[in-house]
Amino acid sequence: GAYSLRYTLEDYLWLGYDAAILYEGYNDVALTPPEANRQVFRRDSPVFRWTGYLPIFPVVFKEKAASLTSAPSGDGKTVFAPGMTARGAAGMLNAAAAIGDALEQQVNRVSSPDHRDAASSSDSGCAFPWTLYCESMERAIVFARAHNVSVLVVGQPEFPADTARRARHEQQQHELEALIARRFSQDARVRYATMRGIVDLGNPAMSFDQMHLTAAGNRLVADRLADVVRDFSTRHSS
Repeated sequence: GAYSLRYTLEDYLWLGYDAAILYEGYNDVALTPPEANRQVFRRDSPVFRWTGYLPIFPVVFKEKAASLTSAPSGDGKTVFAPGMTARGAAGMLNAAAAIGDALEQQVNRVSSPDHRDAASSSDSGCAFPWTLYCESMERAIVFARAHNVSVLVVGQPEFPADTARRARHEQQQHELEALIARRFSQDARVRYATMRGIVDLGNPAMSFDQMHLTAAGNRLVADRLADVVRDFSTRHSS
């Protein structure tokens, strides 16, 4: 979510990147303060905090275990009817992942992450319930600009019209675009762009769950995003 972006930008400064594309919105759209998405996935790992390396095996094991115990049925739905061998293999993978998780939790008791304690000022100027969301986005942009990084904020495609998330997402992105106009209008190296109207999330060929894109849906967004990035790069480098 938006809260994690400022930390992700910091974690990868060593790459010496010139620009950051913050493709954002969905993971915060359903939350109303005091609810807040403060997940910072990488920094939850003490190994990552200490070394900059994220142990990926627990994630891989869990995903592989899930694939062993599920399969698509003829109507496109997922059913769970694994055989004995698959259940045994999945159990071993889940057990291995659990051991890794347990070890990290033990280390966290000694060295707990501090990223969850960030203060909230709620002075973003955005309307409720988007104050914390806007604050997180502004914090990420300010951090990037302080390190001479250009920032392209990209609003994700809108939800289908007949879903409850549609109105909230539109409000969220309206507040975000207004925030960027208020705070960064004089900075040519900060820009907001939207993927609204690029892909129909209600079309199963474009999105299998009305949120995550299929390969065809990703291609449409990528083609449009490539044009936006080229234009943005040309404008702020001239």
